[in-house]
Amino acid sequence: MSSRHKIYAIKYLNRNGHIRHVLRIGNKAIYQSLEDLGLYPNKSLTIEFPQIPNKYLSSFIRGYFDGDGCVYLYRSVGKKGRLIIRKLSVIFTSGSNKFLMGLLRALRDNLMLKQVKIYNSHRSFQLRFATADSVNIFKFMYKDSPSELFLRRKYDIFQRYFKLKRPSGEVANTAVCKTAIRRFESGLGLKNK
Repeated sequence: MSSRHKIYAIKYLNRNGHIRHVLRIGNKAIYQSLEDLGLYPNKSLTIEFPQIPNKYLSSFIRGYFDGDGCVYLYRSVGKKGRLIIRKLSVIFTSGSNKFLMGLLRALRDNLMLKQVKIYNSHRSFQLRFATADSVNIFKFMYKDSPSELFLRRKYDIFQRYFKLKRPSGEVANTAVCKTAIRRFESGLGLKNK
């Protein structure tokens, strides 16, 4: 690009001390080109869920999850000092309530889900799912995924859940989960990201 713009390293003020890099471009022609392509200021607050052909929907949702989603394992220690997995939770976050409403509609059109509420968490909205819905969302997002097209650290949290739940037979009976467990245990083609 032959740019002379500086790339700045900015240290976050949070306790993790992560460093981010910023490249600012103040070119009106580039700005106009981006607007002509459909981008606009503050889009994260007003964007709507796009029309996605069904054959690409699981990949789109997996990509969105990798960027603006999270998965939690709620754990505790039992009476005998044994680790107990209480529940699994998938959360999608967006500045746009409309986007999450569209995402919820798309998921409900393809899955039997119990979730019906979008939470307002001050600066953003969250679509949260309990264990059964989270497992169904996992199956949907990863069903046709090549092993290198997802964020490994999030995928591994699901795998930890399946591996820890396996003895009870609660989850590991489906073909998708068995494949996921095999991928996790063997590390087949997974890249660290």
